[in-house]
Amino acid sequence: MAVFKLPAEMGIATATELKQTLHELLESEQCLDLDGAAVVRVDASTLQLLLALVNEAPLRTVPIRWLNISAELKASAELLGLTDSLKLA
Repeated sequence: MAVFKLPAEMGIATATELKQTLHELLESEQCLDLDGAAVVRVDASTLQLLLALVNEAPLRTVPIRWLNISAELKASAELLGLTDSLKLA
């Protein structure tokens, strides 16, 4: 099992690095726990990366579980209508 703590700042400037990290975690084929407690800023580009991860994981039989969801992460997902798709609810 891998625990990944999402960074506090999740914007376009960090999207490439985040994409690479999420890809590596997915490739490990371990159960993945996402800890979103530290997130204070998130934009649409990084929510798209998280959505891609959540959609790809079942195809690789990689379980994903949210450990903590910051208020900002939840609010941003709600604003874009992604709460259910990201399985934050």
